[in-house]
Amino acid sequence: MLKKKGENDKTPLLVASENSNDEMFEILEKALKDHNLFDEELFAEDKNGNNILHYTCRNQNEKILTSVLIKLKKTPEKLKKMLKKKGENNKTPLLVVSENLNDGMF
Repeated sequence: MLKKKGENDKTPLLVASENSNDEMFEILEKALKDHNLFDEELFAEDKNGNNILHYTCRNQNEKILTSVLIKLKKTPEKLKKMLKKKGENNKTPLLVVSENLNDGMF
């Protein structure tokens, strides 16, 4: 159930990030860690190639982004790959955040 993909192949963690739902993200993070699945789920992509960074940058949720980046900084090569990943409309997470920039996010 924790890894079940829904619409557009989104995992529950991607959906929580997409909806900027801090509480659900924290619940899923804990449950996934309890089952040693959190690392794997951080790298999940939907059918458009969007990863968790695309969603957190789109919604500018600093709390979720901080949690994700703390985990990803332990694997710099994977972080680089995720930052360069082109998702929907051929956009990287950094392009997504620049288009949706809100005062205070970076």
